Amino acid sequence: MKLSYKKLWVNLVEKDIKKTEFAKKTEINSVSIVEVFTRRYN
Repeated sequence: MKLSYKKLWVNLVEKDIKKTEFAKKTEINSVSIVEVFTRRYN
């Protein structure tokens, strides 16, 4: 099954939330956020 994070990134942009801010609020490692953003897991 292929995952797409496009809707997540669109929502973050619409709400003016930075990736680092998202990582802190969700307690996800910022390296993981960068890997997802660069589509290493897509």
